[in-house]
Amino acid sequence: MSRAYLKLLLAYGVSVVGDGVYKVVLMWWVYKSTGSVALLTAIAGSIALTNTALGLISGAIADLVERKRLMIAADVIRGILFILITIQFSAGRLTPYHVMAYSVVIAAVTSVYNPALMAWLPEIVGPDSLVKANSGLQVVQNTGWLIGPAVGGAIMSVGGAHLGFAFNGLSFWLSALIIASVVPVSAPMERPSHSLSKVVSRILPKARDGLVAAKADLMITYLLGMTSVLNLLTVPIMYLLPVVVQDTYRLGASYYGILESVLPIGVVLGSLIIPRLPPAKNQAMLAVAAIMVLGVSYMVFALSAIYWVGLVMLLVVGTQMAVASAVGRTIFQERVPADRRGTVFGLMNLLTSGLQPLGLAVMGIMTKALGVTWVLMGAACGLILVAGIALCLPAFRNYTAARANERAPV
Repeated sequence: MSRAYLKLLLAYGVSVVGDGVYKVVLMWWVYKSTGSVALLTAIAGSIALTNTALGLISGAIADLVERKRLMIAADVIRGILFILITIQFSAGRLTPYHVMAYSVVIAAVTSVYNPALMAWLPEIVGPDSLVKANSGLQVVQNTGWLIGPAVGGAIMSVGGAHLGFAFNGLSFWLSALIIASVVPVSAPMERPSHSLSKVVSRILPKARDGLVAAKADLMITYLLGMTSVLNLLTVPIMYLLPVVVQDTYRLGASYYGILESVLPIGVVLGSLIIPRLPPAKNQAMLAVAAIMVLGVSYMVFALSAIYWVGLVMLLVVGTQMAVASAVGRTIFQERVPADRRGTVFGLMNLLTSGLQPLGLAVMGIMTKALGVTWVLMGAACGLILVAGIALCLPAFRNYTAARANERAPV
């Protein structure tokens, strides 16, 4: 892979580890300060609502502003916010409600960064390396999710919350410096120079253009729908593991900790395996096959009362999630015109972020009414059904990569 891509991976890894540190520090400090679970959920909910509300708008901004500059600006702004949090905390003036306000602003800035990253990736690696590049990002992301919380816990025990906040702020500034040194393999998409007011006035029209582009390509429409449903159906396996360990396996917290770590390990393994697979003639069918295996593994996990079987099935679930995600992102990047990629990725973030709270609400009601096994079984059957429907669609069966025009007008 190119040197530019390796730098991007490094910057992303630094940022993800910093986020993991912040999550641990934030949740621990807020609960220790208030003893309020409701406040913890309110902070998490406000972040999710911000991502949902700004998904499409943020994607449009990523199509209007040069993506490298936008990502640098997002990192610099987030770094400044965390340094302000550190200063306020050290002065004894930081309250959990201040943290909630900061978290909403940080989430708003992050909602611009993520679609910009996904939309910029084809310029970094070129069209022939997108599957490997997306897999690499998944490896870094999930490894960072494993390392970040551990680092956050160590920082809390050694230096306290203010050190954790400062660490995350500095991680964003380091990420900005690394991104500033990235030189894409292809020239960035040309954009006319606009004033800030002109950019703001074009956000909604650009968002509308992205929706039109998604609707015009049947494959993209199907993929957006499939991604939304998959996100909804994978919620139970991510949040019901404590219930499975206690009620089905009759085991303790240490076994739950191991089980919780297996899913991201599976994602990392799957992401490492994908680049070593022979090139698929039909990438869409590769994603469908992954969803089918995911559903079957999910079903075995739901039905088994044996702990080690659950471990193996979760590992398989993680690998198949990695395959489906990497291939899906690649298809988006290949088919969507360069000047609309940000908006389409913003739309995808909107759909996935918006459906997750719904999935959690439905999961809670159904688990109470039917029990954890039947909820997991229902989700597994839903995944198999989604894969079966995709197999019947000509858009998936006859898929060939359609490279979008990299010089689409803005």
